[in-house]
Amino acid sequence: GTHLGGNTPFSLNITSALRSDGTDGEVKINIKCTDSSSVDKPAGKQLCRPGIYKGKGNLGTLYSNITGIWQTVWLEARSQQHLAGLQMVAKLEELDQWHLELQAEVATKAGETLELVATLFTDRSCRDPIGQSSTSVNDAKNVALQLLVPQKETKLWCPENPHLYGLQLHLQNQRGEMVDRVTSYAALRSVTCHGDQICLNGNPTFLRLVLDQGYYPDGLWTAPSSDHLRQDIVLAKKLGFNGARLHQKVFEPLYFAHADELGFLVFCEYPDWNGGWSNRWQVSSAYQSYLMEEWATLVRHLQNHPSILVWGIFNEFGPKNGWDRHHGPGGGFKRRYSAEESEAKIQKHKEFVQQTVQLVRKMDGQKRPIHDSSGWIHVSTDLWSFHDYEQKIERWSK
Repeated sequence: GTHLGGNTPFSLNITSALRSDGTDGEVKINIKCTDSSSVDKPAGKQLCRPGIYKGKGNLGTLYSNITGIWQTVWLEARSQQHLAGLQMVAKLEELDQWHLELQAEVATKAGETLELVATLFTDRSCRDPIGQSSTSVNDAKNVALQLLVPQKETKLWCPENPHLYGLQLHLQNQRGEMVDRVTSYAALRSVTCHGDQICLNGNPTFLRLVLDQGYYPDGLWTAPSSDHLRQDIVLAKKLGFNGARLHQKVFEPLYFAHADELGFLVFCEYPDWNGGWSNRWQVSSAYQSYLMEEWATLVRHLQNHPSILVWGIFNEFGPKNGWDRHHGPGGGFKRRYSAEESEAKIQKHKEFVQQTVQLVRKMDGQKRPIHDSSGWIHVSTDLWSFHDYEQKIERWSK
């Protein structure tokens, strides 16, 4: 099997590669990762220019290259019939009644009926159940369930009290035999924008975020251990931050699990920079396809984490200071093209941003706010931002 992309997870069924003759013996599995410095590949803060490899030039905002496999690889045995995915959305109805909407993806066997049972528990120990729901699974791959949360057991997730409910789902056949089981957790919380405020559970929340690059001295993008990921959050909270903007990198799933548990608010981003090669207003069609495909996978994979407050799609996308004011290298955007060429490039840029924002909105069941681009040009966004690197704190008081 093959996979294209270095920032999102994938799985391959290797059953056909195993021995079928009944004999024992090892089966060697080769996993090969091929990297390139193509401008069609989003690379985040990694260096790509050959001249910089040799120590030439000075681009202090770009860092060491990541090569090879940088996240965990494992083998997992599972039944032909199994839970393949789950989307969870917490919703508040009238009279302060919360419920969890579950959309489960199930791998089934033609002609066989299964039952999917979901159980909600008071906490992650999964000892005291407070709700249960079930549904039949036939040939349909996606089935819906709803779990009502008793009002006396309602605890909203927030930085001060990041409560997590235990959640178990199991598939059983018509003989009552369990064919698959998944243990996870869920949270009740909402994120909305009202005017110039981001509201968590309806309450305006002041965000004091650290910019986390996710680099480590020994492994670069790869953290030495799960404890190191957790310690990053613990130290940030000790410094007075209540969250982080996870900059130019799709962080490990374990990071988000720790953030869920510790009540840490995060902006989930993507390494959209392509190594300093191209102008930030012009990318190839291959780059666009690559990025949109990975964003779809990213949202599907991470959307259940309550710690993710905002999706941050691009960083400093478009010409700095605006279409009419950019005077960067080579004359900048303003002086480089004719009026007709400029208008065509602006329109193409806007369409790409709008398409990506629409894709993320469609994929995210929780309907989080979207930050189309951190700094520079905004096209379709819930949050308006600008970048100012003033280092003299006294100037901020004027």
